[in-house]
Amino acid sequence: MHPHSRFSLFAVLLLIISSGNLYGIGLALWYRNSDSVTSSEALPDKWGTRAIVFLTCSQMLYLIFFFAWLFQWIRFYPGNPVQTFSIACGFSLSAAALLTASFGFGVKRLLGIVISITTALLWLISAVGSAAV
Repeated sequence: MHPHSRFSLFAVLLLIISSGNLYGIGLALWYRNSDSVTSSEALPDKWGTRAIVFLTCSQMLYLIFFFAWLFQWIRFYPGNPVQTFSIACGFSLSAAALLTASFGFGVKRLLGIVISITTALLWLISAVGSAAV
């Protein structure tokens, strides 16, 4: 197998994981809990929605970062301020999503926790790859 084709397969794998995250975000936003009639259950749902908003921002930033790297829109090198800020911001958004999702309930909590962990792993791969450039 040629090294360039391995790189392409790795890029496709990252895009598949990212697409799965976006699908989960859409599912969490679409899901409505029709059983919650009390006002005490509305507060955790707001936390879950906030987590999904943080995840959306983190995932969209990751996709912008990924395509900028893939199509070489900017030059990546260790210590690049744009690169460093993007990775730090993405990790922060994923951590904020994990924290707020833990206060949610139901599907938004579950999807928020799973997607925040996978998004943080995508940012970790980006950080390791950026340091290796």
